[in-house]
Amino acid sequence: MKKILLASLLVGVAAAGVIIYLSKNTDALDEIEDAADSAEGKISRHARKAARTAKRALNGALN
Repeated sequence: MKKILLASLLVGVAAAGVIIYLSKNTDALDEIEDAADSAEGKISRHARKAARTAKRALNGALN
């Protein structure tokens, strides 16, 4: 039980530290936004590629 409380305390302190750091550092917020945009682009590209691959496999199985 003590280990669980200690672990939750450490996670809470780390989260609070990140929140304080991000609120004081506007460059970090811009970097996070850029990273999110980049991740969104990669996910969309992967989804399109997966859809094409599935479509080709389905068409190949039907022929």
